Amino acid sequence: MKLRHIGYAAIALSATLIITSCEDINNFNPDIPSTDEWQVNKNEQIFPERIELEIHEGHSHTNPKERGDVFWTDADGGFHANPDTRELEFPYKTVQEITLVRRGNEYVPDAQSDSVFRVVGSSRIGANYTALIVRLYDKEGKRMDLAMKTPEMRDRVQVFMRPKLVRPLYPGVKELPNDPDPRRLFYFWYMDREKDSPKEAPQKLQTPVGFRGVFQCAIPYTRLDVEVAVTILPEGETKGTPAPSDRMPEKAAKHVALRLNVPIRVFTLQRLDTPIDPNLSWDDYDKVEEAEYTRYFEDLAREYPKYTPKQIEQLEEEADTLPLEGENFWL
Repeated sequence: MKLRHIGYAAIALSATLIITSCEDINNFNPDIPSTDEWQVNKNEQIFPERIELEIHEGHSHTNPKERGDVFWTDADGGFHANPDTRELEFPYKTVQEITLVRRGNEYVPDAQSDSVFRVVGSSRIGANYTALIVRLYDKEGKRMDLAMKTPEMRDRVQVFMRPKLVRPLYPGVKELPNDPDPRRLFYFWYMDREKDSPKEAPQKLQTPVGFRGVFQCAIPYTRLDVEVAVTILPEGETKGTPAPSDRMPEKAAKHVALRLNVPIRVFTLQRLDTPIDPNLSWDDYDKVEEAEYTRYFEDLAREYPKYTPKQIEQLEEEADTLPLEGENFWL
């Protein structure tokens, strides 16, 4: 799939952004301080028996929006996943899944589940993206999220997301910038469909719900707890003007039914993330490109210490044989 030449692969209230030390604990259950504007309404709380979170690294086939826009695109579609590397030895997996099971009022990862998402960041709009799919199941195994996207419910339901806790991933080696922009740390665009498959539901929903969408992380070497909040308005009320994923309206904040932390490790940036000066000579271009490849393989070796940078480079050669524009997942 020629990974060397593509971008790898959702939120902000700056007053609530917390930067902490690098204690790497994957906690999926947010603390609920009394002053938090995203506090769960105990009388409206929902408890799915199982929650599935799935991400796909990919790229854009449309004109992507800027951070702060509500929808991923005005068109129908536009996100195409990169080839699935789960069956390869190459350590970075372009498809990752976290399955959470309910234990009382808390959620813990299933024994076979990942416990954190690892993503390759991109600082440029129009480069590297990650699709996110969220599925909620009740006690009988029925999909609660699909029920919330029906015509009867979709104008009352919206999922909001923001980076709540931020830590340097490699303290002393790679540090965070001062006062990072939360929307560059993580931003999510909505791209909902009524059903799972685009072939079954070819038109995207015209109201933001939030169980399908695309996010981008633009600041590398960060460890994020992305807070996800499902809001459900009472019968007879509707959302009105669509709100961005990180700007929960006051009306919705009174009806938070579920909160969840999703841990994300942004362990590198895509290669050649910054456009190269077109006036460079070919020799200078080659030097920049080689330095970027070296940096990228070193970052992977730091995140996956079982391998050396040279071994990862060799393993990527196998991934390069997969077709980039093949029958990969479309959002």
